[in-house]
Amino acid sequence: MESDQHVPAPPDDEEFAAPPTAAGPPPLAMVGVISAVLAPIAAALTLLIFFRFGRVTEPATADVQSANRLFTAARIVVPTLALFGAVYVFVAWRRVRWSVLRGLGAALLSLNLVAAAGFGLFVRLRTDIFDHSEHRTCGLSKTTSGVVLQLQCTLTATNAPTSTLTLHWTGISDPPGAVFEPASGTLAPGETSPSISIDAGTRCPIVFILRDERQGKEIRSPFVGCR
Repeated sequence: MESDQHVPAPPDDEEFAAPPTAAGPPPLAMVGVISAVLAPIAAALTLLIFFRFGRVTEPATADVQSANRLFTAARIVVPTLALFGAVYVFVAWRRVRWSVLRGLGAALLSLNLVAAAGFGLFVRLRTDIFDHSEHRTCGLSKTTSGVVLQLQCTLTATNAPTSTLTLHWTGISDPPGAVFEPASGTLAPGETSPSISIDAGTRCPIVFILRDERQGKEIRSPFVGCR
């Protein structure tokens, strides 16, 4: 008598095949995500350093020189990161199905567009770089006992091409009383002033100053060789 038992069919090879492994994100996509995240962070950190130093000026100090170099690099690096991240977010993330990721993509896109469009302009408008140098020669006449009779100097000042401002200067001294000829002038980036004659009288030591009161900038030239 035949048995009614059902004989199971031989297993299909595909049933026991290992499930396909999910492919990881391509390197370019990872770079896009990293750029999208780093651009606003880089902008925020650079702005934080900007507010730490205020208006960047007088690059004679190492800290301000470092800040100037940071701003120069940031004007290139931050918009580049922002642009790459924004392109990636727009092209790839807008296709995702989950609304949460779409919202995150839109937020990252907005941050990057703001960083790319506004950072360079903001730094350019708010940062004053004032690189300058000065050269001075002086003639000092004294009595035999060392009392200063007359101090006369000639001063020239240079506003470096890397500066971002024009100095509208007026000549003053500390202690006051020295006479400048000419008494005032304008020094644009890349320009060197004509020779400025200074009669300091018997004031020594003394600091000669070319000051721009409106912009709060000045070039100082101290003279201490009174003995």
